[in-house]
Amino acid sequence: MIRAAYGIYESARAKLGNKWAQLSLTSQFLLLSSLLVLASHGVLGYWVSKQIESGIKLDVATRDALFMESRLSPFLQELATSKDLSQESANRLDLFLAGDRKSQQLEETKVWNLDGKILYSFDKSIVGKTFPLTDRLRGAAAGQIKIEFNDDPSLDEINPNSNTNQTFFDIYIPIRSSNTAQVITIAEFRQDATDLETKISNAGLQSWGITGLVSLGIIAGLYQLVVKANSVIQTQQKSLDERIHQLSKLLVENKSLKNKVQVASHRSAENSERHLRRIGSDLHDGVAQLLTIALLKLETVFGKSRSNSQDYVNVHGLLSDAMREIRDMAAGLALPEIDTLNFQDALKLIIARHERRTSTHVDTAYLEECPPLSNPVKLCLCRFVQEGLNNAFLHAGGVQQKVTVMKTATEFSVCVSDKGPGMKTHVANEKRKTLGLIGLQNRLESLGGKFEVFSELGQGTSLSAILPMAKQG
Repeated sequence: MIRAAYGIYESARAKLGNKWAQLSLTSQFLLLSSLLVLASHGVLGYWVSKQIESGIKLDVATRDALFMESRLSPFLQELATSKDLSQESANRLDLFLAGDRKSQQLEETKVWNLDGKILYSFDKSIVGKTFPLTDRLRGAAAGQIKIEFNDDPSLDEINPNSNTNQTFFDIYIPIRSSNTAQVITIAEFRQDATDLETKISNAGLQSWGITGLVSLGIIAGLYQLVVKANSVIQTQQKSLDERIHQLSKLLVENKSLKNKVQVASHRSAENSERHLRRIGSDLHDGVAQLLTIALLKLETVFGKSRSNSQDYVNVHGLLSDAMREIRDMAAGLALPEIDTLNFQDALKLIIARHERRTSTHVDTAYLEECPPLSNPVKLCLCRFVQEGLNNAFLHAGGVQQKVTVMKTATEFSVCVSDKGPGMKTHVANEKRKTLGLIGLQNRLESLGGKFEVFSELGQGTSLSAILPMAKQG
């Protein structure tokens, strides 16, 4: 049973949610704001009507109470010295109240002493009887005017059979001694409240009508505001959609241009590499060979006297130095045959060659599994390691040279470091970047990577080439 009821509730809620979602923003706001405004003004209207009703009742009852007190007080002053009201005073009250009974719409009038005994009443059968003191009688005995509104006269514990078809209110008035100002008796009046009820009803209708008009005015104003705001939002949304569309097209075009630039950069790098290899090969196979022939011819020219000839020694030394520098230059321009090697094997060849040429040791920290690299990226990083090791040997004497290959979820990096004298970072950025490193930095940036230098006095220098993982393949 409970599950079935819960299922019906969930189904109804889902349907209501779907209908709500199908409404436009303007309709949703109008409906919700209308409910909130009507609810808040309903509460406000109810409170105002109750305040008006209470104010009218209190005002009428208070005025009547003061009026009756001023009229009755002279007839009751004898109670300051007597416990009972004389028959003469009772007769005078009958005559006096006979005129006011109709004009003041008096249903009942009683005079109580402070002990709960009725000293005077329109109903002569209850005169002389004593009743328990009620809270209203106690309040009046204490000097307060007490007012009670009631639409059920049967609640009258003294005369429950009094007129049961009318709305009435009871007023309890303390009557004071004209000499001592002490309360000497209590006068009770029951008045017909039919006319008062009509006034209250009319005032309530007026307050509800004004509240309703104000609510409709607020809802209409909110509706106009929302319609205008919605129009502005739709216009801005349309403009924003157009701009997003234009930006999307520009983004696609920029991405296409970026890809073209990168492809051109890759081709340029490969062409530069082939050009360097050709230059290195030409130096090795051309100029170096000519210098070798010149050395052989030198021995023929000087013959047996070369061992005692200082000119031979000088020329032979110059030619040997020139040939060695040309071969070193050719070796630097032409990397090992790395096209068919993976990146780590190519690094091993470069590092081994550097160790052999410089008679130094290079520590390494490779990845267990290196991601595949495109040929332009592999050439760039190999050139970077070669140039970095040359700088480490030139500026740090090859002290604790190290090549580190690292990979994160977003970046692939190669670091060449040493423990040489080092320098301050800003100086390193200005002085440590040789022409070769500047070219490598430009090549790295064209591939979407970045080049970093870190150096501190006495802490050595570290060069890093960092590429996004997306740029590796």
